[in-house]
Amino acid sequence: MTVLGNQTGTAESSGSVPLPNPTDIGNPRPNPATESITFNTNFSASRACIEIYDLTGRIVWRSAITEPGTVQWNFGDIGKVSSGVYFAVIRSEEFSDSTRFVITR
Repeated sequence: MTVLGNQTGTAESSGSVPLPNPTDIGNPRPNPATESITFNTNFSASRACIEIYDLTGRIVWRSAITEPGTVQWNFGDIGKVSSGVYFAVIRSEEFSDSTRFVITR
């Protein structure tokens, strides 16, 4: 797993055409989270997904992103998620972005 840090911005294609800033994933809310966390997904892309990783690199949650808006992860009743630092990664064929957040139980 490659973690990109708290990066948002523009990327350029081979034709030097700026791509739109696809997400505000660097600002998940609330952070720290206790029951759920929400990520902005303000872009249009086919075959995009969000993955949540723990510090060991294990994927603890994954979801497809089918339309712009927000993605909410409700983990309040999931026993396998403990307090700690987690990483969220949004990927599509056009971009990827990541951020870290904290869960407190």
